[in-house]
Amino acid sequence: MTNISTTVVRPGKHLGTDVSNASTIGEATEMANLNWGLKVLPADHLTVMTDEGMTSTSIPGMRLVTRADNSLTLGVVGNRYNPLQNDEVFALGEHFLARGARPTEAGQLDGGRRVFMDFSIPDGHVTIGQGDLVKFSLSIRANHDGRGDVTAALIGRRLVCSNGMTALIPNLPHTFSVRHTRHAAGRMIEAEEILDGAVRYAKEFSALAQEMLDTSFTETEFRTYIRTLYPEPDKDSRAHAL
Repeated sequence: MTNISTTVVRPGKHLGTDVSNASTIGEATEMANLNWGLKVLPADHLTVMTDEGMTSTSIPGMRLVTRADNSLTLGVVGNRYNPLQNDEVFALGEHFLARGARPTEAGQLDGGRRVFMDFSIPDGHVTIGQGDLVKFSLSIRANHDGRGDVTAALIGRRLVCSNGMTALIPNLPHTFSVRHTRHAAGRMIEAEEILDGAVRYAKEFSALAQEMLDTSFTETEFRTYIRTLYPEPDKDSRAHAL
């Protein structure tokens, strides 16, 4: 199913907190209340409240992922799980800032089980008149409930309707994903090169597309171009087919 949205701006409808005034990733995480960490606790001795009162229980072989600031449990995980903290996840954004991208929104969902930060690419858009025909952005996502990965991706949207409807551009390169394991920190370093390529791709795509839009065709050049794309069938072949 095609992901459709509209470019019409409605105040108060953005997901998360507006962090466009942040000059650093640290400021952005603080503005969006994402400056908290994770703790992993054993689940072999638990006390819970039931209708009958306090009861002791356990989850053998499992551990609890909790927020360090309020002790809220986000998920139950196995022994291989190694948490990537919010500051580690969003540190990828420093590379975006160094290459001209800017944070736009950030926030958390479901008590912090999912966190995100989105970035604009100032040179990553193709414009016609007052509107964007194609616009690129960057997104960092993390799941802290043990059921998802840390991801960073280049996102492209193209205008598909004059009323402002846009659709996602599928199969873009430069997407990164890493699981919460002991190898995660090393893989986050690999992400830097991948995401550098994402910013370059968006800027080069946009510059080339804008140059093509700004280059006029004469009628003769246009007809030649169309004949190249859709050559007329050979008359002998057409007669034979009939």
